[in-house]
Amino acid sequence: MNKMVLTDQQSEDLNLLCYKLENGSITLDKAVLELRGGGFYDWATLAFIIYMLSLQQGNSFQNVPLPHMDPTGWASGKYHSKNAGNPPSRFEPEALHTMKQMCAASVDKNGFVLSYDEALKLVSDTYGGSTQITEDCKVTDWQIAKKAYHFHKGFNINLDNYDNFDKQDLVNLQNTNGGLITYVQKGGRLPPIEFINEAKKQLTDFCLLEKTEVIKDAQHYGQHSGVTPGIMYHNDETGRIAIFNKTSGDLITTEKYKPKPFNKFVEGCYLGNRPKT
Repeated sequence: MNKMVLTDQQSEDLNLLCYKLENGSITLDKAVLELRGGGFYDWATLAFIIYMLSLQQGNSFQNVPLPHMDPTGWASGKYHSKNAGNPPSRFEPEALHTMKQMCAASVDKNGFVLSYDEALKLVSDTYGGSTQITEDCKVTDWQIAKKAYHFHKGFNINLDNYDNFDKQDLVNLQNTNGGLITYVQKGGRLPPIEFINEAKKQLTDFCLLEKTEVIKDAQHYGQHSGVTPGIMYHNDETGRIAIFNKTSGDLITTEKYKPKPFNKFVEGCYLGNRPKT
């Protein structure tokens, strides 16, 4: 249902609750209970929560669609107050928590809130950039998003600089079987493009450092991909390693290691879980 049709009494009740919530004389939980007790269905309650967010964003109610009207927009954080160019609402954390609880029942049996095609389009539209780091090596925004956990760990990227994305999101992304697309299908929040840009800059700077050395004939051992010929960049001072696909030039992975595993990988000219011989 994309359009709300309210009776005169419901409109009056809604306006009164909005007024009370805005001036602080009623809590959000109490307002939701009163709405549902007054004959409003769950979709109307959800619309009310979104409306309270929109008040703080300077938007009219009609300008903030319900999640089923723009699922990719909600999943990408499009309607977050920062992305709307306005200061965050004092109701926002509580409202988003309540909305998340209400939407939980809408997922399918696999826990997906987006179809594969919807998730693929969202990721493709969000991460369309690519950066040539050296003559032989490059990295796409998509690859960085997939490896966001490793970039945060390996390059100490401060997540406090990014709203609507935190360490738990990185852990969830890292631990999701099926990778980035499956993570998005389950409603996971995408790494913001500012994070992607910072990661690209740090990776480029690392590869071009004077004390960063290159191994042209390295190998990467992937759990599912097997053995891939690679180009390995390593730096003894930082303990960082980045390895790229030697054929395509694409980044495979990057991380920071303690001295013992770092030396093992560099001396063996490989990265990953190499089978024992």
